[in-house]
Parts: sequence; structure tokens; C-alpha cells
Amino acid sequence: MIDKHFAAGNGAAILASLEREADAGNDWARSTAAELRERSPLSVDVSLQQVDRAKFSTMAETLRRDLDLTRTVFERGDVMEGIRARIVDKDDQPQWKIARAEDVEAADVDRMFESAWTPAAHPLRLLKD
Repeated sequence: MIDKHFAAGNGAAILASLEREADAGNDWARSTAAELRERSPLSVDVSLQQVDRAKFSTMAETLRRDLDLTRTVFERGDVMEGIRARIVDKDDQPQWKIARAEDVEAADVDRMFESAWTPAAHPLRLLKD
């Protein structure tokens, strides 16, 4: 089931696949789709993209990208809103930057992978590829 639905590509495609299965009476698909709908749509797509990019990267490239991503998810992503909604206010009503998975665009995801550093200035520049 995981391979079937999560190979769909992005959050919107995964949710569409899960929701079709849920409509056919599959409780696992229904609860998984509901769980994903509670999460940051941008973060879901960034996470999927992170896994895809790591498949074709060296360890050094992956570590540099992960450092860049850690910085951007706090600066431009939904991490702070998730913390506010779950831990600080405990209202479980996050206001995600992009409200629906269907509205996340590839450019939104790509921006999250932008580095704050040039290659020559990157803190992990000395890692060997």
C-alpha cells in the first residue's frame, strides 16, 4: 500500500491516490490521507523532494543540502507555525503558508532548497564529494 500510494510523486498526487482508495472503503488509506491533510503541504512536498534528491547525490552533497534545508525550513517554511500550533498554543489549528497540497507548486519546493551560501562560502564546503 505504501509503495502504491507514495510513489505517486508529490503530496497532491499521494493524497488523490489515498482518497480514491479511501472512497472504496479502505480505512488505512482514509486515516493516512487524514493524517497527511493535517500536515504542512509545503513540508510534505519538500520531504519527498529531499528523499528524491538524496538518491542521486554524494554524502557531502546531501549533508550540504540538509544544512541548507534546515535553515530554510525555519526561515521560510512552516516549522515555526507547526511548533506554535502543536506546542505553544496547543490549538492544533496551524495556518500553513500554503493551505492545500493541491496548491503547492514546484517553484515553492525548489525555493526551500536554495542555499544561503555560495559554494565557496558554505560551512560544509570542505567535505569531499
